[in-house]
Amino acid sequence: MPNTSTPVVKRRYYPTLSSIVSENDFPEVLGFIKDGIVNLFEKIHYKDLQYNKSPRGDAAFYSLSIISPNRIDIEIP
Repeated sequence: MPNTSTPVVKRRYYPTLSSIVSENDFPEVLGFIKDGIVNLFEKIHYKDLQYNKSPRGDAAFYSLSIISPNRIDIEIP
């Protein structure tokens, strides 16, 4: 008798942006939108994170791919 069961598709785990950027990382000048950004970062996932910092720490490069199961609409005032 042939095996007719469908294979189980495992969902991959991608960490959220809030796991690498905390609320305290935003300057106080952005305090009026801080809660919205933190809420948004909890819904957006990423993969392929690459970063490089200079030895003195005065410059850095970050690159990542955004992953989201839903469409992301952001209105910029």
